[in-house]
Amino acid sequence: MKIIEKTFNTNQLNTIKSLSKNCDITEITAKILYSRGYTSENSIKSFLNPGKHNFRSPFLLKGVSEAVERINLAKENGETVVVYGDYDADGICATTILNKSLKEFGIDAYTVIPERDNGYGLSKEVLDEVLENVFPDLIITVDCGISASQEVEYLKDLGVDVIITDHHEIPSEIPNTIVINCKFKNQDYLFDSLCGAGVAYKLSYALIGERANKYLDLVCLATIADSMPIIDENRDIVKEGLDIIKNGKSDKPLKFLMSICGIKDITASSLAYSVVPRINAGGRMGDAYSCLKLFNSNNISEIDDLSHKLVAYNVERQLECEKLYQEAKQLLKEMGTNKNSIVLWKDDWKNGLLGIVCAKLCEEYYMPVILFSKNGDSYHGSARSIESVNIYQSITNCEELLEGFGGHSQAAGLTIREENLEKFSSKLEEVISKNYDSSAFERVTYVDEIITDSIPKKFIREFSLLEPFGILNKKPIFATKVKKIKTNVIKDVHLSFNFNGLDYMYFNGVKDKDLLHLDLTKTVVFEPSVSTYNGKEYFKCYVKFIDDVVLQGSDVYNISLKRAFESLIHNNCQSQYVKLTFEETNNYINNVEPYGFKKLFVVNNPLNIEKFSNIKNLTKSVYNITEKGGKNCLLIGCISTLDRLDEYDTIIHLDKPIEVYNPFNAKVYINEDLNSFDLSGLKTDRNELVLIYKQIIKFVKERPLSLMEIYKIICKEVSIEQFLFASEVFKELGFIIEKD
Repeated sequence: MKIIEKTFNTNQLNTIKSLSKNCDITEITAKILYSRGYTSENSIKSFLNPGKHNFRSPFLLKGVSEAVERINLAKENGETVVVYGDYDADGICATTILNKSLKEFGIDAYTVIPERDNGYGLSKEVLDEVLENVFPDLIITVDCGISASQEVEYLKDLGVDVIITDHHEIPSEIPNTIVINCKFKNQDYLFDSLCGAGVAYKLSYALIGERANKYLDLVCLATIADSMPIIDENRDIVKEGLDIIKNGKSDKPLKFLMSICGIKDITASSLAYSVVPRINAGGRMGDAYSCLKLFNSNNISEIDDLSHKLVAYNVERQLECEKLYQEAKQLLKEMGTNKNSIVLWKDDWKNGLLGIVCAKLCEEYYMPVILFSKNGDSYHGSARSIESVNIYQSITNCEELLEGFGGHSQAAGLTIREENLEKFSSKLEEVISKNYDSSAFERVTYVDEIITDSIPKKFIREFSLLEPFGILNKKPIFATKVKKIKTNVIKDVHLSFNFNGLDYMYFNGVKDKDLLHLDLTKTVVFEPSVSTYNGKEYFKCYVKFIDDVVLQGSDVYNISLKRAFESLIHNNCQSQYVKLTFEETNNYINNVEPYGFKKLFVVNNPLNIEKFSNIKNLTKSVYNITEKGGKNCLLIGCISTLDRLDEYDTIIHLDKPIEVYNPFNAKVYINEDLNSFDLSGLKTDRNELVLIYKQIIKFVKERPLSLMEIYKIICKEVSIEQFLFASEVFKELGFIIEKD
């Protein structure tokens, strides 16, 4: 992982200081806003004061005037109107908003959403069912339809008028009808990132005016759910929507669903992690209609039943996602990962779960991922990508192999025939490899500020002004340099600590406990957060990871030796290995692809790292593997207690370990020209061990001491190697207990 601090030149720093003074904000806040494009007083003041006063007129959107005119005609003539939506949270919210707004306008519309098995967008199968049941005069789409030229012509031939409202990318051919889409370039509406529900809200506002504002909670929810950028008008929408929710003014369905989720602190993030997955769960499990029915219901008993049904669907979804994820991992293990993209398929994977697992694999392997499942005569797929790779453009370069596709730079959906799957996988890899070099696949974390002292109290008070957070307005990421830190272990897996007056929480951080205890300089990367509980604000720092460890001093040797002895005593996993010379080891390092997969390099004694000049090209992990997905990296410290070793098929020890640990049958190489630790003088006889035991007991009787504190007292009488070996023997026998 590369950590890069956002930097500014002298002129920019002068501007930032001026903005800080004139806008009455800290320089930290001014820097954050400046780096995100808010470089003037007006833009900063507008950002810090979001709300509906910033909303644009819906009539600036091309097609809105014509749509209102056509809907007025439908009302006057008593026509049958259908609102046709989509099966995800955005589509369901959009359908609900327009349906309720039409009712206020004077039209009782029918609502229709396809299930995932029907495919995305206007499905002829679903349309035929609609035509048979109600035969509408007018169909209004929400969150879909921009690519449905053939389906629109089919409806028009049958005498059905169509209004398309959508927010997806504009294809080369658009339907020949009234179309509203924020993505059109030739219009006066200068914001192209509304979600589907946002476009539906704009049409609703054009129909019923400010009465549509009561649905901004649903627009907010959909904006978050569809991963829209929380900038410009979306920021205003989410702010207004959160206010409605916080003030308890949402309709009963959303209130009830939130109460089941047990949200205490209502933020964009808490909605994204609690409510949104339950809304999407119905569609993912093949019952999107239940969610649509919930959001349009006024019956408390029905709302109760449907809310609990979605919660149950979400539990089932989680279980099935894990199963699909493990199956995908197994396929990946069989085929290997030495590529720049991942394309997998299986006939019985559930289509509604592909996107979730795609996103998980994309984050883990840090490359674009596409998963397909069989649907009728074709395979439907979901794609997710990393920030540096435009997956929509990459798929466009393979479109001759596809039946259809749509999406944007980070996510897409596509359909393909079975006979083209292998060709598509190869072609996509070729396209991505040609257009992106290896640096695109390096994980980079950009930090807004490296904190060298305490965070100003004024910034803590200002922090909530930066909310709501989301895409393109992410929570600021800070870093701070720490040395020896005393930690508290929570529930055996989490860590908490205090530094410079701030409280830090490190979820699943117990693996880095030894590293934090060492008197070494290391960089802690964290997200600051303010939460409100019982009317009181709490500021906390949530650790994302620890990196950039400066390996120096005797402590790093001692802790590495201690862990090596722990491994020797607690594990018995001897393995065959291939012997390397020092020169052969160096050649191995020189020839490895830094962003490749499956090769784990290990320096058991950190002090040996300086002996290898070319090791700097590899990502370094200290005492635990921080890289995901089996990406090539250098591990500093012994490997016996680590997770994710099974992701590597080759382990190369740059120095000879005390023991060879290989529980997953990887191919092991060892440089036998360089020992990790010199144990030639180690004594294992009983008398020697008894002498050390007596020394330990003598000092702990007076007051509690750590083993290393005791060693510092008796270091002239015994070597560190002898002392640590004896200590591990005593712990194994139960003679001493070492507490955190």
